[in-house]
Amino acid sequence: MADLSGFQRDILWVLYEREPCNGLATEDALESYYGTTVNHSHVYTNLDQLTESGFIDKRPGEGRANEYRLTEFARRALERRREWLNDRTSA
Repeated sequence: MADLSGFQRDILWVLYEREPCNGLATEDALESYYGTTVNHSHVYTNLDQLTESGFIDKRPGEGRANEYRLTEFARRALERRREWLNDRTSA
């Protein structure tokens, strides 16, 4: 998690809440959160990087769209991060 960008962590949180999720749905969720347009290629580049890093599984979905799911490694990492953040905000 330490080597991930904030954008990549946001992608992981989207998948945590909505998996399985295709790239367009991920992009829509990020645009809703940021309140601005997100570059289409930026989303897919980061999805591929997260797949290569072992955070995401990429599988064929409906039609041409791929589905993305968190790996167990990513799920545990996000849960540790949530605990870490909760410890800092509950004081």
